[in-house]
Amino acid sequence: MRKFAAVAIVCTALCLAVLIGTRAMVLNGVYDLGPAVNFEPQIPVATQQAPQLPPSAPAPNKGTAMSEKLSYPGNSYPGGSSGSPVPAPPTLAAIQPRPAVQLPGDQPLPQILNPANAAPPSPLSPSLPPVATTPPPSGERAAYQSRPRRVVEKTIQPQSNAPKLRITNLRNRMLVHSVLISGFALTIVGLIMLVSGMFQISHAERSQTELITNDLRNFVKAESGKSNGGIVSAKDALSKFIAAEDAPYNGSLLGFSAGKLIEQKGARDSAAHQDAQLLAELASYSDINSARMFMIRTDQATYAVGMVPISAADTDDALLAIVSNYSADITPTQTQLLLFAGISFLVLALVGLVNVRASQSLLAPIGRLRNLMASITSEQDLTKRLPVEGDDDLADVTRQMNSMIARLQSSFDEQRDLLNDVGHELRTPITVVRGHLELLNPGDPQDTARTRELALEELSRMHRLTEDLITVAKSDRPDFIRPERVDIGDLLMDVFENATQLGNFNWRIDNLTIVPTTADPQRLQQALLALAQNASKFATPGTVIALGAGIDYQQPLLDQQGNPVPADTITAPSLQMLSQVPPVEGTHRLNLWVRDQGIGIDPKDQEQVFSRFMRVNHSYAGSGLGLSIVNAIAQAHGGILQVRSALSVGSVFNISLPISNDDCKDELQGE
Repeated sequence: MRKFAAVAIVCTALCLAVLIGTRAMVLNGVYDLGPAVNFEPQIPVATQQAPQLPPSAPAPNKGTAMSEKLSYPGNSYPGGSSGSPVPAPPTLAAIQPRPAVQLPGDQPLPQILNPANAAPPSPLSPSLPPVATTPPPSGERAAYQSRPRRVVEKTIQPQSNAPKLRITNLRNRMLVHSVLISGFALTIVGLIMLVSGMFQISHAERSQTELITNDLRNFVKAESGKSNGGIVSAKDALSKFIAAEDAPYNGSLLGFSAGKLIEQKGARDSAAHQDAQLLAELASYSDINSARMFMIRTDQATYAVGMVPISAADTDDALLAIVSNYSADITPTQTQLLLFAGISFLVLALVGLVNVRASQSLLAPIGRLRNLMASITSEQDLTKRLPVEGDDDLADVTRQMNSMIARLQSSFDEQRDLLNDVGHELRTPITVVRGHLELLNPGDPQDTARTRELALEELSRMHRLTEDLITVAKSDRPDFIRPERVDIGDLLMDVFENATQLGNFNWRIDNLTIVPTTADPQRLQQALLALAQNASKFATPGTVIALGAGIDYQQPLLDQQGNPVPADTITAPSLQMLSQVPPVEGTHRLNLWVRDQGIGIDPKDQEQVFSRFMRVNHSYAGSGLGLSIVNAIAQAHGGILQVRSALSVGSVFNISLPISNDDCKDELQGE
């Protein structure tokens, strides 16, 4: 949740930064529209003689832009006497014989001026009170003030007891995540719509301004090239162009001359010529010498303005303002965004409702699973199972949970059986010893010796049982075996030498394989000796007990004449143990077996002989843990334990272990 919130915040911040940058670029950007419009005006026939300037006056530069104001020495004016005062420049009616038109906008722009006779402000007002001077402190007071002070700083950290926002319910977390993701996606879409709309409007207004600017250039070029009836001044060119040109969409064409609005044409509902702030701002750009486009914000609206200066040599300058109402142009986009926001809220509400319904159906198996686990915990009943519905991930979770409950049930059953069997096995010798001690006659030496011998025998049995239990308990530990490099031939010979001390039997080696492998030699010897000891218990003295080792070779069951006897191979059940030896490459198997010619195992008991405390014949001594220990040793090496047995024929117990190709390649090549 925190990571998602952090990512959402970062992405939102980036989108806002892009939006702010786009808005700043659109509103504060200045675009160049080219140079000013310059032309040579047509002079009427009556005044075609060039004006005579005094020698001291500099000649005016033809094609001067509006920023270069025409200046004349004294009160002289081109074409007039040097001594006649000129209160104002001649109007267009005085140059061209046509009636003068008084425009409604031909008014001077308001200006804020400082009064010429205003007195400069005094740096120090006499109304201020006099500054009181403090006399210097006395010697004792100065010494007291200059004494070292002890400054104690104590920072108090505010402790917030506000609870942290944490959503623990999975259904609510799904709802919040889905709504947040959907809202974030819709916000990104809205920002993209806004940015693209701003770019489109800015591009459309810039294209419209460039088109009108090109029309002005073409108009001036065409009119100035006429021999008769052309334009005679910048003001005349401005008036004719505004009269002939269509106003921009949601905008106006404003003409300025000498800081005054002289012409205006606007689209319907356009009130740019009535915005005093806009007119004052446009009048301040009368000295620009190139065409440009920029944004102007006033209290009424935001405008995209293109300023095109017009300069007529030796006459006057004018300024064309192409004004587009950016606020009116962006209104449809804002309306679309408001509509999109409303639709987005409806979509989020719909997403929330769909998520609630979907979470109810999706989390229903989890709820049933939780109730099942709660009932198992409260009732201690591991026989319950959850029904599997469908074939999705939740169905797989349900299967795994049922499998885990089955393993727990099996483990608890084994634990309960183990405790019962251990209690029974320990209770029997204790009862026997206690009964003999109660019936003991201290005065009878023979009875005392016989009771002592029986007690020692039962204590030895209890000691063996305890050792076997410790070995079984250690089988689950990771250090149950300690693998190392071992030679199988030497290990088998050591086991054979120790096994011959178990009784008077015909000890043999069926097959000897000399190969190295990685295993725990002590645990393998323990397993093989346990199998040999079991064989000596159930075999008749003088019969054959054989040991052997082979690569990919299964020793058959043989009768006393040495003939193979068919028998099924039974594999010990898995103990769910992890192999504690390194994995090997290859599919070859190393088989270690012990074969006897004893009484054999009944087929109905062959699958039960590997269980703990299982004894098929209680007339023989033993704890019933021997084969369980051998099975644990085999599976700790990554192998399995197998048995083939037949009644009155004997048994073959085989430990099958994986072996690498490198370890057995010499043996296989020698064959």
